[in-house]
This record gives sequence, C-alpha cells and structure tokens, in this order.
Amino acid sequence: MRVKCKICDKTIDTKSSSESGIKLNFATDNEDMFNAAMMSKELLALVNHIMTEHPQQAMALYAGLVSKLYSMFEIEENEDPDMSL
Repeated sequence: MRVKCKICDKTIDTKSSSESGIKLNFATDNEDMFNAAMMSKELLALVNHIMTEHPQQAMALYAGLVSKLYSMFEIEENEDPDMSL
C-alpha cells in the first residue's frame, strides 16, 4: 500500500520492510492471523513515519492511543527493577 502523508506530502510505501525495524511473524496457517500481521506491518510503517518525521503529532497520537488502551484493558504498573531505564 502507498500512503501520502497529509502533513508533509511524503509518500510512504507500507510494503517496504525497511520502513520499520520490527520483524513480524507471518508463519501461520490461520488466514485471520496472517491478515492481522499484514495490517500490523502497514500500521507500523505509518506510525514510524509519524514518530520520525512529525514528533509533535506523534505525541498527540500516543496520548490518544494510551487513553483508548486504558479504556479497553485493566493495566497495572510493574515495579520490576530490571525494567527501569
């Protein structure tokens, strides 16, 4: 899929594996899982573009996403000392 960014007019090729550094597992016989993995790859390419090219919009996107995720999941903060930065 080719998507044109409305902010900078750059065209993003979501099929390009170099657009994101994350590798997804496509090895499945389940068609729904394969389709979800393909959508995830396309979404990662778009999110990567927003994060690298438009950091202010990325922060707004992140805030909205976190809010939506908190409404869908019960999330507990871990006090794992090995996970601290």
